[in-house]
Amino acid sequence: MGIDRGAGQSATFSQELSELKQEGSNLLVVGTGCLGAHQRACKRLLGEETPDRRRLFAIVESPDVDSCRHVPNDPCESVDRLIVRNLDDDRPTVNRPVPTIHVDTRLLSVFGAEINVAIDEFEQAAQGLTPAQLRLCFDSLGPLFAQHEPQTLFRLLHLVTARMRQVSGMGHFHLRVDRDDDHVKLLEPLFDAVVELRTVDEQHEQRWHIHEKGLTSDWLSI
Repeated sequence: MGIDRGAGQSATFSQELSELKQEGSNLLVVGTGCLGAHQRACKRLLGEETPDRRRLFAIVESPDVDSCRHVPNDPCESVDRLIVRNLDDDRPTVNRPVPTIHVDTRLLSVFGAEINVAIDEFEQAAQGLTPAQLRLCFDSLGPLFAQHEPQTLFRLLHLVTARMRQVSGMGHFHLRVDRDDDHVKLLEPLFDAVVELRTVDEQHEQRWHIHEKGLTSDWLSI
């Protein structure tokens, strides 16, 4: 079901987005050849910096993928925890001005456990998180598909997305492939929506697909 620019349908879509924020959500962010769009969307989904907001980054470092890790490298950004998995054994560890945990093993279960430990600690420190208080950026899923069986990655994401829903957090997960890629089809059932990105004439745009409701937005400026 597509949504045109009619007021009624636009209001319906806006209501759905509001509910995703209030109830917590997990978003799969896709699109190739548009790193700038991924970076812009990442900043938007992390939300404005507030005293109560908590930001958690799970970064998969790979020589083949440019990530949004420019955000946690910036000491002016509010980043509460950074969990890094380096897929290049020869790549030196980067010192960052934020609390960082490096996962040396290639076991995805360890990577997932560290993410959940961070979520648990945020929840305990806050004595319960409010909706959308915790924001998670997971960047990027592509290298993990190259290193692991799809079913193994599916189990990791099932674990993390379920924990984010429990605390009503907002998580977004970058996968730099086309919307119709088989990897998207595999993972889409785990997510509340797929956010499709593109860059046209240097303008970054997004299109939302909320599969449970059968809703798809127009292309919108980010």
